Amino acid sequence: MLRIGDFARLGRVTVKALRHYDEEGLLRPAEVDRSTGYRFYMPDQLITLSRILQLKDLGFPLNEVRALIEAPEKLGPALAARRGSLAASIEADRERLARLDAMRETLEDAGAPAIVVKPVEPVLALTARAMVEPESDDIQELFEKLERDAARAKARADANPFLLFHDGTAQADRMDVEVCVPLNERGGDLNAAREVEGAATAGSLIYRGAYRQTPDLFTRLARWIDANGGAIGGPLREVYLRFGASQSGYRLPERVMARNPADYVTELIAPIA
Repeated sequence: MLRIGDFARLGRVTVKALRHYDEEGLLRPAEVDRSTGYRFYMPDQLITLSRILQLKDLGFPLNEVRALIEAPEKLGPALAARRGSLAASIEADRERLARLDAMRETLEDAGAPAIVVKPVEPVLALTARAMVEPESDDIQELFEKLERDAARAKARADANPFLLFHDGTAQADRMDVEVCVPLNERGGDLNAAREVEGAATAGSLIYRGAYRQTPDLFTRLARWIDANGGAIGGPLREVYLRFGASQSGYRLPERVMARNPADYVTELIAPIA
């Protein structure tokens, strides 16, 4: 037999740990000298000690380790369950790490617009959908026409116009867009009016300046959503908070008008699935 110190050295544990395992009923000494209290162990008890250390390393609490030592037939199912738990924990940590990196990116780019999460309400709007060239005046012309139509019908709501970017374009150099002018309740009589769907959750950022920033900022917004475990769940939306317009045949509130592109204020919204 081995004295407790020799057994501890062979098992690569401390004497204190062996005494604790004895108190917990995990690994009893083979013999205890009644006169001195010395504990003695059999060499084959090193196998049990090794199993205890393995199970502890896998995250089993000592009370479960004791139960598995006493009923080895339960070890297989217990290991399978522990594997599932570890896999779920790893996945949760991976998602948490992605969110951490997304937050770090936002903090490191102090000059970039802040991204917030918010719901988007459905909007009754006069709309027109078309394939347009990115650098053309097509979008502006469509907005001008819809603004005039809404003004003639006295149906223009006091809300900001917006543009939807739909998935899938016919050609790489063309965009599938839908211009949207918000309407009041009377607007429901207009043939081109429809309710534009909202989103329970969406990522949003607001920026100032010319529209050429939109592609890069939409990319940043999409990366942020992906890093936080989400996915784009519908058409991207560009909402015009301050903008330029000819106002020929209609009139908009002065508070939304900007003469210089540097003063434009735009909100980009991406629904999150």
